[in-house]
Amino acid sequence: MSGLMTQYCESYVGSCYEPRQGEMCLAKFSEDGLWYRAACIEPCLTSCLLVFVDYGNIEDVRMEDIRQITDTFLELPCIAHHAVLKGVSEEGVKEAAKECIDKLLPQNTPVTADVEMTSDGVYKIDIPFVTETLIAEGLVKAE
Repeated sequence: MSGLMTQYCESYVGSCYEPRQGEMCLAKFSEDGLWYRAACIEPCLTSCLLVFVDYGNIEDVRMEDIRQITDTFLELPCIAHHAVLKGVSEEGVKEAAKECIDKLLPQNTPVTADVEMTSDGVYKIDIPFVTETLIAEGLVKAE
């Protein structure tokens, strides 16, 4: 599907597309220059804050790198899901928390976690030793 998306976006004729908050669109990701599905978090004057719905990346994207999405590209469900660590406040998370989590949960290493979905569709991940470590090191605040 990415080849079709790129072909559609690169051949797009028309003015810049300005998505509304919560609206799906297609956007060019700055790190690789490829086009992906995204949802508008916050529109601004010359750019939009977008979340790439299949990867979870969030980026401020210039209007000229945003395209209106067609129904064809909406057929597959979004892959990325909003998840939070249970017992951790979403406010005041320090940048070093990601590095700490990477050390505590090495890639491709199995981990046991309890997962619950809240009424608003957010997944709460319960991994007590990670939560306790992050709080003890002052990288996050307890809920």
